[in-house]
Amino acid sequence: MTSVQAQPVCLNSSANLPPGDCSYRAMEHGKWVLSHPGIVGVEFGPGSAHYGFDATFPPPGPSDPPQTESFGSFLDIQGKVNLTDGTTMPFFLQGIPAAVGIIVTFDSSNGTTTRFSTEMIQLDASFSLMGMNLVLRESPVEPSTGFTQITPASMPGTAYIESYFDIFLDLKIDSDPFVPAENSFRVFATNIPEIDAASGIFLVAGVLALVGERFRSHGSSFRRTH
Repeated sequence: MTSVQAQPVCLNSSANLPPGDCSYRAMEHGKWVLSHPGIVGVEFGPGSAHYGFDATFPPPGPSDPPQTESFGSFLDIQGKVNLTDGTTMPFFLQGIPAAVGIIVTFDSSNGTTTRFSTEMIQLDASFSLMGMNLVLRESPVEPSTGFTQITPASMPGTAYIESYFDIFLDLKIDSDPFVPAENSFRVFATNIPEIDAASGIFLVAGVLALVGERFRSHGSSFRRTH
């Protein structure tokens, strides 16, 4: 039996999903071991973000079937390329278009709070880096599951949303085959805004940790037990 606890909380202008006023922020590193000429690996780190959802949807009710949602979005990716000579090349890319699909399934309710199990079934994006074309996709093998909890806020129509995904991503460079990540990539919904590289991108992980600790100490969290 395992339990998973969400940390940051997003205040959204509606109870729709995905939460359009929020961004999903990485709190862990994703790593790929590659054999491309001159490159042994690529890593994405805290500071990467998923945001700018161009469509949102009312979540399904207790008697509704699982709901599939498709929408456009953007990625910011902070990471580094590990080179064969032992050096690394940090990078920060903004505004990468990404096509996304998720499945939302009603799970349970408790008072005014409603919970949903989720799965990301599509994330397709491509970008250029160091003269190479990189393609990113949600794994067709490993399920990228998550959980979302929605609680009405004091202002009518608004809602507090606690949400995370554990995303498995595949990466390819140029004509190389796709390579699966060594681990899933956890992202949480938060109101922390998009920032640029000059504003201290490497501090985001610490900020998110402090936000998580604050909400844990005030009891604003949920647990999912398997």
